[in-house]
Amino acid sequence: MKAATTFALLAALALPCAAQEATTATPPGESTTMTESALNPLDTALANIGAAVARGEQDKLADAFAEAFDAGLTLEQAKEIVGQLYAYCGFPRALNAA
Repeated sequence: MKAATTFALLAALALPCAAQEATTATPPGESTTMTESALNPLDTALANIGAAVARGEQDKLADAFAEAFDAGLTLEQAKEIVGQLYAYCGFPRALNAA
């Protein structure tokens, strides 16, 4: 997967999640990760990573990265994702993701 594809996917998915956080609260016990999607497993995992970082959900971030690595994400791609999220989610959340 090219960095441009990753960038476009995360930009499209992470920002609405961050905006939604301010207006919509997730009921306790309800999952905030995507479960059904037309995306392939890797793209779904990338969306879950972006959402977890944007919302600051460290506990769900580890699961999202594990899912992404199981779907074929490489370490270099993971580093690039965190680097791209810095611009959209801010330094503190990207640093926590790293």
